[in-house]
Amino acid sequence: SREYNTLDAQHLKLMNKMNQKLPIETRRPKEPQGNSYIKWYGNEVRFDQLKKEHIRHLMEQGKVPISSLVDQLRKGLDLQMRKATKVVEASRRIPTELGVPLVLDINSALLMKSDVSGKMEVRPRIPSEDRSEQDVQIVKFDINSNQSAVLQIVGKMSVDCRVAQSGVA
Repeated sequence: SREYNTLDAQHLKLMNKMNQKLPIETRRPKEPQGNSYIKWYGNEVRFDQLKKEHIRHLMEQGKVPISSLVDQLRKGLDLQMRKATKVVEASRRIPTELGVPLVLDINSALLMKSDVSGKMEVRPRIPSEDRSEQDVQIVKFDINSNQSAVLQIVGKMSVDCRVAQSGVA
């Protein structure tokens, strides 16, 4: 342990010399920052930046300020999501007695679209610290949703004669 202490002391001296010769400062932002996002089917649905006031309020009070969220819900939120994907892509070559292969192909694509809009109304307004004893009398949700999907399937059977190709799709 004595050898370890001397090596540790030498190491600290060497590090201090290096720091004096190379004054390196780390860059630190002056204000705390943060981001949050929600993804659905690979599409970004919501992105929020956490501001200094929100982080300070969260640290001091232990709860997230909901006033901005309440205002957004009262005005209404609109979400549009689209997702395109390839469901099946397959090919099969079958040898024939003539020596020209029979080729079977199938391809399909799926496109999904979802539009959602919503509003929320609470009466009296959502309680805050100054009126915590108020009872909520009405909660009204207005949600409109429209979903659609398109599926395209293409099948193809052909004969490959190397010089000419023929088939049915």
